[in-house]
Amino acid sequence: MSCDHLACSALSKVTRMDLRYFELVLLRFSGQTQKCFLCVGKHALYIVRRNLSEMWPSEDGGQIYFAHIERLVEDTQSPTDLLILMTDDRNSEWQSNKLFVVTEHRRRLTDNMTVAWQTDYIWRLGRCASLEISTAPLRKKPEEGQLRVQPFSGYQSIVHQGYSMFIHQSFEPADDITRSGSAATFKSDQGFDLKVQVMEPVPIMEIEESDKSHIRWVAMHYKHMVTEHLKQVIIVRNNFYLKKLQSVVLYWEID
Repeated sequence: MSCDHLACSALSKVTRMDLRYFELVLLRFSGQTQKCFLCVGKHALYIVRRNLSEMWPSEDGGQIYFAHIERLVEDTQSPTDLLILMTDDRNSEWQSNKLFVVTEHRRRLTDNMTVAWQTDYIWRLGRCASLEISTAPLRKKPEEGQLRVQPFSGYQSIVHQGYSMFIHQSFEPADDITRSGSAATFKSDQGFDLKVQVMEPVPIMEIEESDKSHIRWVAMHYKHMVTEHLKQVIIVRNNFYLKKLQSVVLYWEID
């Protein structure tokens, strides 16, 4: 997955349209299986062959306008499968209205598609609407072969923005974390609030230009941002996880 400007520019030379995001995915359509780049543009999805030679399945059929996307269906049997349902007025090259997508980063792909679809809808019709996203078993049986670590004793597993983590079982979601944007809040019966926020990925070149080439500077900037409006703050733990480059800042507000 990537929203890197240079990579999007290279793919834009094939699509001849500006792109916001792309993902290397496996497509299944009418008995065909093809590994391609699925790109999100301003008004359509663009499918580019893996060797960047041309669009797939053809120059005209390699784009799916958001106006021709009816809804998305996420597979409940796996974290990777996605179904794009198209309307009847779609391009004639798409004989079926079903396009199956297998992607490693399904949540991020659907989020980018949702934002682009809703923006295009407002641009075309002048009113707001939400892209319908439902769930259904797309595979006959659950995906096998995935080893998952179970939560520790007294803890529960949560998933937010495609990231899974363990938190104490005393925490309950304060809102609908299924699609609550970049942040999710959990409350415990002891009066503590836990906020989980996932930031959008930033290209390395932009990080270097903003003097944030190390994760410690990113964590320091974020710590200052979330605490600058508080009168008194106690830092309980301030550390980063080197493998995933995720910063962890725990703080309490003192009245």
